[in-house]
Amino acid sequence: MASEDPPTVESIALAQGRPFGEGLRAARQHLKISLEDVVAITKVRRAYLQALEEMNFAQLPSRPFAEGYVRAYAKVLGLDEGMAIARLRQDWPMGDGALPEPLGVSADADPRIGLVAAAGALVIVAIVIWNIAQRAMAERAPPATSAIAQSAALPAPKLVDLGQPLPPPIEATLPAPYVTPGLEPEVAVEGAAQVSAPVDEPVRMFQVKGKIYGAPAASSVVTLQAVNNVYVILRGKGDSVQEIQELKAGESYRAPAEAGLAIDVTAPSSVEVYVAGQYKGRLTQSVTQLSALSRDLSRPAPR
Repeated sequence: MASEDPPTVESIALAQGRPFGEGLRAARQHLKISLEDVVAITKVRRAYLQALEEMNFAQLPSRPFAEGYVRAYAKVLGLDEGMAIARLRQDWPMGDGALPEPLGVSADADPRIGLVAAAGALVIVAIVIWNIAQRAMAERAPPATSAIAQSAALPAPKLVDLGQPLPPPIEATLPAPYVTPGLEPEVAVEGAAQVSAPVDEPVRMFQVKGKIYGAPAASSVVTLQAVNNVYVILRGKGDSVQEIQELKAGESYRAPAEAGLAIDVTAPSSVEVYVAGQYKGRLTQSVTQLSALSRDLSRPAPR
C-alpha cells in the first residue's frame, strides 16, 4: 500500500470539524514554533494570541483587531491570510457588527459633571454682566473733544528717505538631511542583495564571537552575525516558515545553500552579512533572497 502524504500546515490549521483556534495551535506545534516566538515576531500580546487559540472572543478587544491578529498569525505559519480570515468567520459569525462598549465605562452619570456645568454657567453669567457694566460706563463718560482738537493741531508727519532698495540675499544652500543609521529608506533593486556595503573599509573576514546555528559550514555560503539581539526566520516557497532562530549579540546563523530560500529578520540593521567568509555589510531590509546575497563568491571562505 502507498503511504499517505504527510499533513500540510494548511490542512492542519484550516481543518473542518474542530475549532479554528485549535487548528492554529496544532499548526504552530507542528512547525515547532512556541507561542513566545509568535509574540516576538507579530508584536501581538500573548493574552490575545492565547485567546485566539482558545476561541475566547470575550478577551479580544473587537473583531477588526482580532482579524488583524489572525492575519499576523497566519503569516508566521505561512498560511493564506484570506483563507484564515474566512475560517475564523465560520466559528465567529459577524452578527450585527456592533462593537463592544469600552472597558471601564459606566452608563451612570458622574455627579461631578453637573457641578462642572454649573460652575461654567456662573462664569459665563459673570462675563456677560461685566461686559454690560463696561458698556454702561463708556456711555456715561464725556466725549474726548480736547484730545481730538489736539490731534488736529499736530503737524503732518515728515517722509523719510529710505534710499535705494538693497539687493536680495544670496540664496543659502541647505545641508543634506540627516538620516539616522539603520533607518535609511529601503530601495529594492531587481537581482541585487539588500546589503549596506562598507565604504573604504579594509577586507574583514568572519570571526567567531558566539554560538553558531544553522547549516554545517560545508553546505553554507551566507553567514549572518548579530550585532544586537534579533530573530532570524528562514522562509521557503510560498513564504512558508522553515526555521526560526533567535540570535543574541555575537551569535551567528549559517543559511543553507538551497534554491528558493529567503531570510526574514526583525532588525535588519543589527545583522552583518558574510559571503564565503568575507564581510559584505549589513542588511537594509527585512526580507532578502539568499540567492541575491550569495552571488559574490570572489573570495573563498577561510579554512
